[in-house]
Formats: sequence, structure tokens, C-alpha cells
Amino acid sequence: MKKLIQQSEKEFAKIEVSGGKFLRGPIIDFSTEIIVLFNGHDYLYIPVIHVKNFTFSNNDEDSVSKPTNPPGINSKSTETLTLKTILSRAQGMYVELYVTGKVPLQGYISNIMNDYIIFESPIYKTMYISLNHIKWLIPYISDQKPYGLTKEDFPIDQYSVELPQNLDNLVKKIKDELVIINLGEKSYQIGKLVDFSGNFVEILTTRSVPYYINIQHIQSLSIV
Repeated sequence: MKKLIQQSEKEFAKIEVSGGKFLRGPIIDFSTEIIVLFNGHDYLYIPVIHVKNFTFSNNDEDSVSKPTNPPGINSKSTETLTLKTILSRAQGMYVELYVTGKVPLQGYISNIMNDYIIFESPIYKTMYISLNHIKWLIPYISDQKPYGLTKEDFPIDQYSVELPQNLDNLVKKIKDELVIINLGEKSYQIGKLVDFSGNFVEILTTRSVPYYINIQHIQSLSIV
């Protein structure tokens, strides 16, 4: 892959990522874990694990401008470009994350755990997002704020409540809470978290119907 991208670094990439999303633009940087792509407006940090396929083309130069500003997250020459590295360097910045659904999430990363992050959103409030389901990250430029909010409206703070490092232990800890899973795209993803056993989370819906959701397919989790 490294040789292929190096040979095509002056061309525009068309990338399909998990979830049926298509991204295009020049590849700015890459590693075995991350591809950095410029889409004409933003730098996107894309985990390779979510790249379904890609191709190169020289026909998009008129529609996608080349970057004029450096990436919002600069990797050090001695630093390997990994998802954890990117998340660590993005901590304390306003960012856009795409996880699931039709629209991405805006907010900031307050804490990075072993296999999930704590993400603060002005819309969804505190969210727990699995590292395995982050499709891409876009850092905001320094003077941008989500929804035009000021720092007073939406300050960047460290999450102060001590939580388990792993998502499965977090699920056990919040047993009996009302939760929203995967932004509540399906009706059974909103309800009371009753139990967690054998990799399946039991959710009791509004009509007290139990549903069992595989924790590996939990992309985001919020407590109501």
C-alpha cells in the first residue's frame, strides 16, 4: 500500500469507507493505520480499517482544490501515524467525527480510554464512542467553533468522573440506566440497559420488549 500511494501521491484518491460513504481528494499523508486526505475544505484522518476500496484519478483537479494550509494535526517525524496518536493530538480541539448515520458529530474529545473515547457534543452531550467505529476525524481550524458557539457556551473541559478503561466494563457500570445506542437510529436502540452477558447488551424498550445488541456493534453510547 505504501508503494502504491507514493506512486500516486499527485493524483486524487476516491475512497469508499464503511457505511457507504465516499471521500475524494489528494492524499496528504498515510501510514499502515491512517490515511490523511484533503477534500477541498478539510483534512480527514481516516482509519485504514474502514477503507473498503480506493482508486486514483487525475480528472478531479478542477473540482477539488489543493490545500493551502497545513493539516490541523501535524504528526512528528519520529511519531507513527496511528489512531491513538491522532486522537491524543486532537484532544482539547473542536473536531468533527463520523461514526454512524447521515450526519457527523461535532464536539471535542475529553478523554481517551483503551477502546473508546469520551466525546462531548453540544447536541448529544456526553457520548462514549468505540474506537473501532470511528470512520474519520476532521479537526476544526483554531477559530472555528461548532454551531457558532463561544468557548463560554461550550467550554473544553476534562471529564472528571472516573470510568472503566474498556467499553464492556463501562456497560456493566451503567446497568439500569436509560441509554441511547448508535444515536437511536433504530427504536430498539433507546431504552433501559438491563444486563450485559456473553457480549450482548440487553435493552428494554418503551414497551418493555427486550432486545439483545452485540457490543461489537455498539458505535456510540449515551446516558439519558
